[in-house]
Amino acid sequence: TTCLVVGASSSGVFGVRRAPSSNTPLDSSPVTLGSSGAAPGGLAVGVRGREFLVGWTSSLGIDLTRVADGATSPLDTPPRRLDSGYTGTITLAGDADGWTAAWSTAPTSTSTSYTTALRRLSPTLAPLGSGPVSAGVGSSLLRPPVARVGNAVGVASWALRSGTTDYQLYFRRYDAATLAPLDASPQLVAGPAGSTYGGAPVVTPLTDRWLVGCAWSNARVVTGGGSSLSTLRLTTFGSAVPASSLIDVGSAASRQYRPRIASDGTYALVVWEEQRDDGSAVFGARVRVSDGTLVDTAPVRVSPTSDQFAGCAAVTAGGGRFFVSWLTGTSDLLGCQYGRARGLRLNPANLAPVDAAPVSLMPTAFTTVGVSRDNAGFDGTFVVVVRGSDGHYLMRVRPTDGTVVSPAGEFFGSSTTWPDAEGLSLAQSMIEGGASPQVQRIDRVHIVVAIEQQMLVACATMAHHHRVAGRGA
Repeated sequence: TTCLVVGASSSGVFGVRRAPSSNTPLDSSPVTLGSSGAAPGGLAVGVRGREFLVGWTSSLGIDLTRVADGATSPLDTPPRRLDSGYTGTITLAGDADGWTAAWSTAPTSTSTSYTTALRRLSPTLAPLGSGPVSAGVGSSLLRPPVARVGNAVGVASWALRSGTTDYQLYFRRYDAATLAPLDASPQLVAGPAGSTYGGAPVVTPLTDRWLVGCAWSNARVVTGGGSSLSTLRLTTFGSAVPASSLIDVGSAASRQYRPRIASDGTYALVVWEEQRDDGSAVFGARVRVSDGTLVDTAPVRVSPTSDQFAGCAAVTAGGGRFFVSWLTGTSDLLGCQYGRARGLRLNPANLAPVDAAPVSLMPTAFTTVGVSRDNAGFDGTFVVVVRGSDGHYLMRVRPTDGTVVSPAGEFFGSSTTWPDAEGLSLAQSMIEGGASPQVQRIDRVHIVVAIEQQMLVACATMAHHHRVAGRGA
């Protein structure tokens, strides 16, 4: 098992491979992957077999390079240029036949109107087809997540309705070999007139369909609060029939947002944050992988009532358990910047807590930490990335007994050993799609993302990848 830690600054993009079980660096110093730097929120990592694919957006366009599990230098020098236009954010996904890239692009550097582009690449990054395919709808700076099911890839994207400030989320399926659209037009997931997006969408492959989750605001008003709500909506799209089932989950008297999904192969667990007048809490609900049925029609509260302000949740699966982590504090979490990190193992059969109380995910040197929105993975232990004042820490929890492997945390990435990282705005810092732990779990590949300081951590279990050909993301 190998992890690739990727960071970016104004001077370039850098990577270090690490052994997850000990967090030991396999490279003596950061390896330069590209010299163009990366735009805020512009990093992405995909995994295919024994290779990582790193992509980044800059003022020059989108560049790609592969990093092999056993190589000491990038496989593509100089990096391959995917797009020379005005680009926003990108998602990368690997499968048995090659790579899929989905990104947002604009006609000019000052344009606020984005479209979603899609392209298939060979295993060696040779472009397939005549050029990028337009998803047929607009886009936003939030990443367009992409995943493969069978012989099709599906991508979700927010689109700004022409002449309005209203956003709608669309999903569309394409033939994985040719990118010919399998749907006559993009299918609407959420966003009637008057809506705005409440966070980046997520896409997860089930047995024979995709599960799409998003949060979107509508016309409802919190009782006594006077503010609009975000409703968490789940949708499944079959790989053979363009049919969808729209499900709104969560309380009608609260705001739901930041959905995250992980799968253990039987259930896909969706977790989200509900914000209420008296605080916030983390809730969850299961969707059956085999048929997309919502199992928990009444959402289950995951964070205890003693955590008055709980949010910024992440979820992963492994060892016969789900593991949900979150931040908690005595007041607002300030955009996931300050709080105490905690986590809880859940029984997949009924979402009952396995532990009597949440486990602390705080490195012993700190009283508050920050987290990203996709900071949990599984590589034999549950891995959660938290950020202290001096850099990032890996906190590991054993799936068998719920204990923390090293209470001090496994440190990596300080200002003296890692390039200075550029700050990200909250709107641009939500990494989705190929960086989703649950998508890679099905493929025996596990992704952890730490994004507040423009850093990605990808952990790959390289065994048995061939057994799931055609189902990877």
